[in-house]
Formats: sequence, C-alpha cells, structure tokens
Amino acid sequence: MDKFVVGFPKSGTVSVAECLQCGRYEYAYNDDGLEVFLKKHPNHQPIFVLRDPVERTWSAYRYFNAFKTMTIKQFMEIEHASDPRLGINNPKKAADYWKYIKPWLPYKPIILKLETIKNKIPWKNSGDKFRPMNGEERAYLNTVLNSEILKYQEIPETPFF
Repeated sequence: MDKFVVGFPKSGTVSVAECLQCGRYEYAYNDDGLEVFLKKHPNHQPIFVLRDPVERTWSAYRYFNAFKTMTIKQFMEIEHASDPRLGINNPKKAADYWKYIKPWLPYKPIILKLETIKNKIPWKNSGDKFRPMNGEERAYLNTVLNSEILKYQEIPETPFF
C-alpha cells in the first residue's frame, strides 16, 4: 500500500513527504478531509505528522506573519482564520489533534510525532529566520493549550523510521 502524508500545517509534513517521496494533503482538519482523501487516494495509507501543540502554534504565529499585527494572545483568540492555510478554526481548536484523527482510525493511519522523527529525516525548514518564543509567551501557550498538550502526549506513535 502506498503512503500519503496527511497532517497539520507547521508540523513537518513537507519534510516527511519529501523523505518518503510520497504525496501530501496537509489539512487533516478540513471537514471533508477524509472524504477527499478516500476519493482521491483509495489505495494509500495515511500518515499523520503531529507536532507539540505549543511549538506548532508558535510556528504558525510566526510563519503566517501574525506577529506583525497582533500579540500571541490576540492570535489565540482568532475565531476564524482569514488565511485558509490556517484552517477553519482558531489556533487552540486546531491544536486538538485527537479530534481530527479519530475519524481516520478505521483506515489504520501511521502516526508520527515531529519531535521523535526530526533527527531521522532531512529537515526542510530550520525556522532560523524567526525569533524564538520568550519565557512569557511559552508560559502563556502552555497554560492556554494545557488540555491539548495532555491529549497530544496520549496519542500513540507508530514505529516507522
């Protein structure tokens, strides 16, 4: 069965897809994501690439230039993203991976966590062009995303690399 990376923005999907030389459909949280995937790729096994919710949220905040017009607190309060690459939900809801993975479970997805595989594949984006999160910002995101972090820690990984 061929593999196909299904993941979330700013979670390493590009690097994993290039390493495996397979396709990628990055927006696993789209309402019709599973339906579209099954229609277009019926003989492919989905691979989810997940990233620590705090790190992914910070990366999205920087990558989509939200830091130029708002604080991280304002970013977390966005109800609907204006950029479709950010998905349809606010950043806190987007960090609830388990909610979006559940419907895919009957299709036996491979689940990878970026923190585990990062040193095992060629890395596409180093993130060096952005300033790192400061202590106050990290503490804020750890507090706001606490339940998502706990859920993330419970999601089992699939041995792969």
